[in-house]
Amino acid sequence: MYSRMALLFILMTGLMGCPSRSNKPPVKGADCIWPAEAIIQNSFSRIVKNEGGSQSTEELKLLVYVQIRDAFGDSIKALGQFRFELYRYKSGINNDVRNAQRYESEGVQLFDLSAVSANQALWDRTTQCYRFELKCPKDPGVAQGLVTQVTFDNGRIRLNQVQVINR
Repeated sequence: MYSRMALLFILMTGLMGCPSRSNKPPVKGADCIWPAEAIIQNSFSRIVKNEGGSQSTEELKLLVYVQIRDAFGDSIKALGQFRFELYRYKSGINNDVRNAQRYESEGVQLFDLSAVSANQALWDRTTQCYRFELKCPKDPGVAQGLVTQVTFDNGRIRLNQVQVINR
């Protein structure tokens, strides 16, 4: 009984045929994968002591890990420019950069990763993120944290995110 039903099913699906292919040209791989979001990975990003700093003054640097994801949520590499803006952290405003005060000297830092060699140099294979070392402002309030805004721009797409990074 079951063998007759299986044979009938196979014959019926064979008679229906396969769907016809569309006349659209095939999509190239690079055209369908574009950056959709830039994420500061707070679990990896942190404020650390600079190894080359002197013993008397505590010099700090900011390690920021930025992950670029495509529309499917997968981590991808992307050529473009990263712009970091550092703001003074105040517990009342948290991630709101509209009311925050940006630092003057180290407030804006740019990284151009349009060249493949520069892009590869900052790529961290373990975390699937870009690893940036930023100069920390010389301010005692940095120890509480920094409001960090990253903007990624490749000429076609501009993405940004704001995150508080603690020590």
